[in-house]
Amino acid sequence: MGVQLYRDQRVFVRELLQNALDACRVSQITAEKRGGNYTGSIHCALRNTADGEQILEVSDRGSGMTKAIIGDFFMRVGRSYYHSFAFRRRQLGFEPISQFGIGILSCFMNADRIEVETRPDPLVHETLDDDERAGLHLEISGPHEYFVVRRLNRDLVGDGFPQGTTVRVYLERPLGPSLRRVVQEFLARTPYNVSVEESDHSRTEVVSREFGFEDDAFLGVFEAAPGAFGYAHRDVEFNGALGFDLRGTVRLFMLDRDARRYLSLRDAGQYSVVGFSEMGETLVNVARMSDEVAGTLRSHVAELRSTGAEVSRDARGDIEQVARVVERLLEALAHRHDSDEVNAQWVSLDAQIDAIRTSQAFRTSPRHPVVAGTLRRIRTGLESFVTGNVSLAAPTGLLTQDGIDLSNAFYLSRHLRLGIAHMFNLDLCGKHRVTLTASRNDIVADHRLDALVAHFHERIGLELGRWFTEEEVPPEQIDAYLRVAPKALGAAVRRGLDSPS
Repeated sequence: MGVQLYRDQRVFVRELLQNALDACRVSQITAEKRGGNYTGSIHCALRNTADGEQILEVSDRGSGMTKAIIGDFFMRVGRSYYHSFAFRRRQLGFEPISQFGIGILSCFMNADRIEVETRPDPLVHETLDDDERAGLHLEISGPHEYFVVRRLNRDLVGDGFPQGTTVRVYLERPLGPSLRRVVQEFLARTPYNVSVEESDHSRTEVVSREFGFEDDAFLGVFEAAPGAFGYAHRDVEFNGALGFDLRGTVRLFMLDRDARRYLSLRDAGQYSVVGFSEMGETLVNVARMSDEVAGTLRSHVAELRSTGAEVSRDARGDIEQVARVVERLLEALAHRHDSDEVNAQWVSLDAQIDAIRTSQAFRTSPRHPVVAGTLRRIRTGLESFVTGNVSLAAPTGLLTQDGIDLSNAFYLSRHLRLGIAHMFNLDLCGKHRVTLTASRNDIVADHRLDALVAHFHERIGLELGRWFTEEEVPPEQIDAYLRVAPKALGAAVRRGLDSPS
């Protein structure tokens, strides 16, 4: 039941994360309404049993479940406690991200049984019996099987079992070598800290991060082009359009030089040509390396040596070798970027970085994510000057549903083809979401996506046309833009040009 709805057999991890996020959000909203404080957290773990079985465990410090919630809504397809009268009368102003009952059933795509331990939050659930205050336990052997709710055995969990819910999924097939990778694939942002424990007991933190336009993680695509040209931006707000709850912002970027706005630039400092592709990529043709860029790369080398000293002994020598090759490349690039010597050193450096990133000695080091990030910045910064061209990914950010990454399902940038740099900050988690089916992976074929793209083209096109007029963008650049823009977008831009605000 529900299992065949999903193509990705790991999608049950996303469903469990959604349930955990909702439970934490309910506890947070309830605590804040009463003037209190709340710190939510989620823990994901892979455990190996003596019999060679693998167990996925997802725990949250959220609202928990009562007997009534378990009996009336848990495992019931098409029913959600968050949409019940009992929950709505609490007037918390809460809209769930989890869907109608299919979430927990999705676990049986890769499991023969699951266990659930839950202890209700007394602020959320004010009337509790003795069993509920102690905590509840249930074990389910299949999507069609009956289950019995029992009082939690304190001898097994101890007296310190906190509020919230733990779900254990007894996997029929291994989830993969990295639980962290799976969690990060589905969890784009979250207001709560999420800890991940691998089967070898190594533990990492997916630190909470709200989406923000000033967040370096989303604006990092501009780091390779630091100061020779700038960007002006304008936000287009969306709220409750199309009959479903669409809230958020699309931030649009244009090139900014000498208080004028452009869609492309020539002879722009150390870059000979700067512009945007029809997909919104920033395209740069590199003329020379500036002292500013060289200084930034040298600071990355210093950071690499500092953090590289904290990795395993086997990896330190390789990291130092990379640092020396980068320094030689910077010396060569100060004169010219097309010599045989530069190309040979670049091929060697590229291979060395790949070898470090994939080595077991490096990957098992607790500091490897930091060092890997520095290596990535060095490689990105150098590549453009070795090849003479840069193709920076557009600042599209992530299309998310309160923390759940939907980018792979929507490919919204591909459908929009705005032809100008842009970044999304959208929430599609309202009462009537765009994702009204249980199978999010099929949403790209749904007519709602076509309606969404048409709506974006109309709103964004009008705004771009007005912005082009206000900023006196050169007419020849506007004409070139309209020739490659999608028909609906181009028509909206023309209307905006004719009716400036």
